[in-house]
Amino acid sequence: KIGAPITPLIFGGYMEPATTRAWAEMLTDRKFANPITNAAPPATNSFFRRFMGEPWKPIGPEGTVEMDTMNPFVGAHSPRIRLDGSQPRGIQQGGLRVGRGRSYEGRIYLKGNPGTKVEVRLVWGSGSADSQSIRISSLSDEYQKFPLKFTPASDTESARLEIVATGSGTFHVGTVSLMPADNIQGFHAGMIRLYKEAGFKMAKWPGGNFVSAYDWYDGIGDRDRRPPRPQPMWGNRIEPNDVGIHEFIAFCRLLGAEPYVAVNSGFGEARVAAEEVEYCNGSTETRLGKLRADNGHPEPFNVRLWCIGNEMYGAWQFGYMSLNQYCVKHNYFVEAMKKVDTAIKVTSAG
Repeated sequence: KIGAPITPLIFGGYMEPATTRAWAEMLTDRKFANPITNAAPPATNSFFRRFMGEPWKPIGPEGTVEMDTMNPFVGAHSPRIRLDGSQPRGIQQGGLRVGRGRSYEGRIYLKGNPGTKVEVRLVWGSGSADSQSIRISSLSDEYQKFPLKFTPASDTESARLEIVATGSGTFHVGTVSLMPADNIQGFHAGMIRLYKEAGFKMAKWPGGNFVSAYDWYDGIGDRDRRPPRPQPMWGNRIEPNDVGIHEFIAFCRLLGAEPYVAVNSGFGEARVAAEEVEYCNGSTETRLGKLRADNGHPEPFNVRLWCIGNEMYGAWQFGYMSLNQYCVKHNYFVEAMKKVDTAIKVTSAG
């Protein structure tokens, strides 16, 4: 017998963690959640290490870089670099892959003593001509945003970004970003093309085990001001929260795919899940619909597919509980979410 057509939603994929390799950001820990030291990364056999990228390293003697916990730009601390006259001091990150003739764009937030001269440099080789620099000399005691653009002259997988300065006193780096200039709304152009060619009709976000310790509020608002968080489910890799609900919806629209949003039923609670539904689907007359509009999207996202948690039966899962307790918690979630929008469809992940 020939049956009814199979739904195209049978073919999709899920994004885990929240900010994945589909996102075009090239820099690891761009908001400096980890302190910057010369110490080697801790030895680990965890396969998660391959997702972590190279750490930032100081340029200069011991004590050059301090982490300012009193007035951080975002998160718990921001790097403060002590200067020493004409001797360049700062920070660097290597292991960047660049292509000859391709353009890379970004931004950096800086503040520092007047007279400080900062040089942001992309280095792709060992020769004197194998780098390109942007010079900044208009710092103040308030963070300012400065644009970055580089076009390397050769291919390499070991380029590095250097942020150095000369002068007296100190300068601070708030955050920095670097992406291929051909990114599409922050996503790799090639990845978007391949997903469309593959025919993905549904995308689930944010995972996976990751969701059980994820707070969706971390992923809204100014991208540079979203707090970085350790990912306990992924070996404490830093989640920059560059991809939040707005970016995920944009990703789905680019693919022509249905968004399927997972809510945190591990460490999360029903009230917060219901608030996420209101943020996504509520009119601007609602409290969180208005917040969505304030964040740049007045029209509701109209997300109709929702997933309650992930593999909550497993002892590996954050927030794991016994079956009878989980059933009660699951129903709390469904009831609270459907009070906000009766049209949504919900599933559990097992």
